[in-house]
Amino acid sequence: MHPVYAPASGGTGILLSVSIKNVSGRVIRLTNVRLEMPRPDADFHWLKKPSSKEVRERGGCVLPACGPCAFDPSVVLNHRFGRNSELHPGEQLEGLLLGEGTLSVPNEYPDRKLIPMQLVVYARRGESYRAWMKLAVSRERQRPTTELVDKQVQSKTVRTETAMA
Repeated sequence: MHPVYAPASGGTGILLSVSIKNVSGRVIRLTNVRLEMPRPDADFHWLKKPSSKEVRERGGCVLPACGPCAFDPSVVLNHRFGRNSELHPGEQLEGLLLGEGTLSVPNEYPDRKLIPMQLVVYARRGESYRAWMKLAVSRERQRPTTELVDKQVQSKTVRTETAMA
């Protein structure tokens, strides 16, 4: 399940476990990834790759709405989209996308309510690849531990697959 963290203090945190595979016979250059939400947040952004200093100090990538738990940067895909990102034929990217925004999840979405959203992966030449997914609102105070994060990354059953052709 993909959580949408809705802390009482406001804002939103998104954690997606994804698998993106190039099923075509050509190299695809990945330029951007976007999450289309029912209620757009102009301030929503994917977390930037942490500096070496930030990794040493915090232990990895931190999604504030998720709590102090740090994610190993090697499993976070946020930095894999851009100028030099290529996905070769048969190659597959698996990992996490971490994002945050300033809009709060509306109260009409109670804890564990599923919200449909669409992940859009953009490539050069104006191509885009889309996958629908359901994200679960998490209004709970309990946040993931390092063990839970490791299980989420290792689990193949929580993956949303986007095949590129």
